[in-house]
Amino acid sequence: MSKDLELFEELRNKEDEGFKAFKEVAEASEKAQEIATPVAVVADDKVAVLGDVSKTEKVTDDYQITFMIPEDQVKKFSFEPTEAKKEENTVYGKYFKLTVDFKGKTLTPRIQTRMQSTAMRLKPLINELLPDGKIKPFSEEQLLHSYMYNFQEFDQILYTFVADFLNIPEEFIEAMYPDTVFVAFMQILVNHGDLFKAADANFEQRTGQVS
Repeated sequence: MSKDLELFEELRNKEDEGFKAFKEVAEASEKAQEIATPVAVVADDKVAVLGDVSKTEKVTDDYQITFMIPEDQVKKFSFEPTEAKKEENTVYGKYFKLTVDFKGKTLTPRIQTRMQSTAMRLKPLINELLPDGKIKPFSEEQLLHSYMYNFQEFDQILYTFVADFLNIPEEFIEAMYPDTVFVAFMQILVNHGDLFKAADANFEQRTGQVS
């Protein structure tokens, strides 16, 4: 048994939270390909529309993110929290745990362009990109290998994806609590799976697969 496979079995048996989240994103991304929402893809100066053009309903939803803001940075915080709790520990010192509700959020063309670019960064981490431009989901062992060597990139992608969608300034991105970032990411993926469908199509059109 390879060392990677041994580690995979160990992580699976222990239900490692990081690897579990990584697999959940991979599985949800795959399910997003089944959506019927139309996606426009440009190939050779032509626009190809993928999906059912009759399904163009605008999706809006509410999202919630919790931030950890140091006490001396509170005045710079640009959102109105719905919950606030002052805490202190030896690692972070004094800080406020602030929960913000983002109401009625939906995609705009500008945000969609940025997020599709980020979704394309995620694809190679959870899928095998074949020479013909098609995409094949990783096996669990392949996912483990990717998780081991790309987790920091994966983490950065999730934070960027959520921050772009919710229009969170760069100075507050690092302050977001990981669990709320993950929940928001999965929520966006369910509501706007067409972003990942477009990412697949963009990979394929590079090798002439979109027609």
